Amino acid sequence: MKWLASISIILIYLVSIQAQEKEKNPSSDKPKIVTQDYQECGDPLVESQLYDNRWGKVSKILDGKTIVIKINKVDGIEINNSTLRVKLVGIDASANEKEAKNFLLENLLNETVLVIGNIKGDNFFAIVQGKEKASGKIIEVNRYLLENGIVKFKPFSSGYL
Repeated sequence: MKWLASISIILIYLVSIQAQEKEKNPSSDKPKIVTQDYQECGDPLVESQLYDNRWGKVSKILDGKTIVIKINKVDGIEINNSTLRVKLVGIDASANEKEAKNFLLENLLNETVLVIGNIKGDNFFAIVQGKEKASGKIIEVNRYLLENGIVKFKPFSSGYL
């Protein structure tokens, strides 16, 4: 579990470096949409025990890094529609709260998403997969917000993910 958390931290760190480079060398190109091809990368039995996978419909956007979902599946098993407060991991939206919240409102509200992460207290800290409406492509929301300079990277404890 620690190795997977370490890999996640390294990836988010690399994305933040890339975002900083974009700030130093802005281009006139439109931001690129990050898509993710999901390929098997390890033993599914082990990986399935590391994190919770929850599917649900986004019912509220609380701020630029927090959403509320109505869960309909946990690890592929259908459940009743309980609600869950989800905080996006590695995100600091304080400098650009309005733009981050608007992105979440435009792309996630009333849409079905997959959240992958862990529960700590009353919050579920997660990476969120959703659909970018303009292109229709599946995106990793945390990564998209970072790579497009909408939010800044916020270090987090590996215990959160």
